[in-house]
Amino acid sequence: MKTKIMAALLLLGTICTSQTIHETQTLREAEVVVYVTEYIEEADWVVMKTNYQLEASEGRWFFTPYLDEADILIYYTRNRYEADKQVYFTTYETEIIFKED
Repeated sequence: MKTKIMAALLLLGTICTSQTIHETQTLREAEVVVYVTEYIEEADWVVMKTNYQLEASEGRWFFTPYLDEADILIYYTRNRYEADKQVYFTTYETEIIFKED
């Protein structure tokens, strides 16, 4: 019984901090409008892409093609002034900066 409870808590913790992202093509659907910046010092969020959903966590984004699996719906804009957040994609986990407002 104790093992089942621990497994359930670990699973719940993973789900709560998971960041599965769906890119929408419609601005109205988006929860966050994102502008991708080339410079880390301009970024509100510094995030890292992962290829595996189980590795997704705060600042480690897994992109899914399925809307119903997403924790966050984003829309990419080419105009900096339209964005809610400026994002820089890093390859280094130590550079991740992600704080939800």
